[in-house]
Amino acid sequence: MKHFILILFSVAGLVISLTGCKKEYSSGEASKATVLPNIAAWFADQQKGRSPELKTKIEAVRSSLDLDNSWTEQAGSIAMVIIPLKESLKLVNNQKNKVSNYLLLNTNPQTGKIASGFIVQSRDWDKTKSTAIKKGTFKNIQNGNRIENDCILTILTINDQFLYESSYKNGSLNSAAVIHKGKKKDSLNIALPTAGTECTDWYFVTTTYYSDGTSEEDWQFIGQTCTEDCSIGDPMGQTTVCDHLPEGEGGAGGGGTNAYADLFSQFSSYAQQTITPASVLAPATQVYGSDPITGVFTWAVVKSALGSWNVMADTKYSYYRERYYNILTSSYFYKFDLFEYQTLGSYYVGSNMFIESTWTQTSVTDQVFNNKTENTYGKSLVNGTIRHKYKLPLPFNIPTSVPLPDVTTACSGPATFTPR
Repeated sequence: MKHFILILFSVAGLVISLTGCKKEYSSGEASKATVLPNIAAWFADQQKGRSPELKTKIEAVRSSLDLDNSWTEQAGSIAMVIIPLKESLKLVNNQKNKVSNYLLLNTNPQTGKIASGFIVQSRDWDKTKSTAIKKGTFKNIQNGNRIENDCILTILTINDQFLYESSYKNGSLNSAAVIHKGKKKDSLNIALPTAGTECTDWYFVTTTYYSDGTSEEDWQFIGQTCTEDCSIGDPMGQTTVCDHLPEGEGGAGGGGTNAYADLFSQFSSYAQQTITPASVLAPATQVYGSDPITGVFTWAVVKSALGSWNVMADTKYSYYRERYYNILTSSYFYKFDLFEYQTLGSYYVGSNMFIESTWTQTSVTDQVFNNKTENTYGKSLVNGTIRHKYKLPLPFNIPTSVPLPDVTTACSGPATFTPR
């Protein structure tokens, strides 16, 4: 079963993040210590240039923060701060369902600087029940692991705009859905617009994922808006389409340009990479003489700087270890015959719901230096390209005229192997 990585992490790598020591906090105290001083300024930034109505919505979220029960989950170099929102907060989305609301902030764990923030709504498959988000849920989603409870997660902007929704069954991703505008897939009995009126068709696109690795898309036509006609309701029948639209698309909030900038920033964070030369020592052994020492070592060609992926390589080795006695120093020394040294191949390790990554190996060089001496060693160099491409339809609040993020990078990863 494929797993889901929320773009909000990721992608800061939201999306989002990488390897290394992962310090986790079990209470809200650690998160408040670094993030609390920045929250007020961040909310003020979110209100800049917004209409009075949107400012009111954003202020309602700020005043509903339950900081005493907040917690932090580490995802590589990004700390995700999760703050429950008080039940007194009334949101447009899922207003007819029983939900638990949270504010998810992606932050720098050292400085506490907030990179992005989203409202997350959690509800049970039975819409009459809310489901509390368990600690570790977002980290597990980011790392492609199972989560502890079945739920439906709805992701909103800070001003209550629907972005996308994902559902989980048996701890794994069951489906993901976004609102998307495009050409109708089926002929529908909809009145033609009057001359000079521009209309847009809207769909609720749900992708269902199956255990065999396949998926299926369902495009549910939810309405057509013409000019400023916003009478079509959303998929849950709770609001109108224009309640969800960004400014410039017939709606009152969001800002498609800013949404794309956030998405591309998160995408770039996920794609960012590091190449650190691998230095490998053969396993310690007492074998010497006519018995060869063989094995395969695995090493990282490329590591993600902020994401959760790596390009790995497997290199096979075989060598003889011969022992000699130095009468001048009254000690033993060894010479090594590295008679076989070959990189078998390289491959991509990692997954992301929103980003498709493809590694293409272009060449491999394996060399043995100072063979049959005390200082024998092997060197490998793997060359290739890695392509990261945003693979889902862009969320509705991003203009369709913008290109899908798609980056291809050439890279070379070295390794040194020393027998002993």
